[in-house]
Amino acid sequence: SGCSDEGSGNKPKEFEPIPVSRSEEAIVKADNSFAYKLFDAVDLRAGEHENYVISPLSVSITLAMAANGASGETLDEMLDVLGFEQQDIAGLNSFYKKMLDRLPALDNTTTVNIANALWINKDYTTKTYEMFSGNMRDFYGSPITYLDDITSDATRQAINKWYADNTRGLVSGPSDGKLEVETAALFTNALYFKGFWKENFSKEDTKIKDFRNSDGTVSKIKMMHKVASFSGYAEDGYRAVAFPYGNSAYSMIIVLPDKDVTLDDCLSEINPEDVSRLAMDDYGFGKKKLTVRLPKFEVSCESEMVEALREMGLIKMFDGYQADFSGISGGTMFVSRITQGVRIIVDEEGSEA
Repeated sequence: SGCSDEGSGNKPKEFEPIPVSRSEEAIVKADNSFAYKLFDAVDLRAGEHENYVISPLSVSITLAMAANGASGETLDEMLDVLGFEQQDIAGLNSFYKKMLDRLPALDNTTTVNIANALWINKDYTTKTYEMFSGNMRDFYGSPITYLDDITSDATRQAINKWYADNTRGLVSGPSDGKLEVETAALFTNALYFKGFWKENFSKEDTKIKDFRNSDGTVSKIKMMHKVASFSGYAEDGYRAVAFPYGNSAYSMIIVLPDKDVTLDDCLSEINPEDVSRLAMDDYGFGKKKLTVRLPKFEVSCESEMVEALREMGLIKMFDGYQADFSGISGGTMFVSRITQGVRIIVDEEGSEA
């Protein structure tokens, strides 16, 4: 469903959008809105002038997996925060299965791999309900590994190898990958992307230029340069331009604050509707010839998501007295940690993340 690194010379096939029903379209909009709200919550907790990257889709998928084992008020709260309060678990499972099946095949020149896995403490082997484990396998393609010693170094190495294998070595698990002896289960998600620009930047045109940082300082960095036609969106305070990959199934959308607008003020102007409009290719202007300078960059970061998700309203799933994950097994469970590591590389050929 993807291509090798040498595949950038392949001729892109014609892009055929994934058909969605009205209920699935509602899930797409909810996913986009959740992405904005999660970004906003993480941004509030980020260090001043700190570079960071998050993958909201990875969080949505993993929470949907866990929701299969939730019941009562815990499930209601999860569906509400995810924006899926009008959906049932069966509809969510079918939607994510469709996306997991179809997203990798949208562009033969772009590699997209989304992997899920479930790791269960051997003490819960006989307690894990077949309906739950069946849903993990059937809808999320998630293999289930029963761990003899969940706190061992061998367990940590096996999980880190899974991350490395499913991200082409870009990330290899959380910096603190040791699991507590009380850990009942671990959900893992890995999303790998490698796309080649529809129109490359010429390496000869990359020059050292001034880049104005959010704190007002100026750095000398490698800046790519291109004059070409782009689709974009202009709003008070910022502009957004789409950089398509391959057959345009996937794009990177770059948002640039206006000259006298701070990054924080720019972010405050962007709302969930803007995010959906950009993600749905509903741009404010058609193709225009633009002079574009884009930094070559690489960013790596690791984020703890629990406090951000609490800020968004997810309370019960993190509380050992209130959480109800009785659909997973007969034991009492709650979510103790959600860690996400991201690495992204952008250069003249495209992006890898």
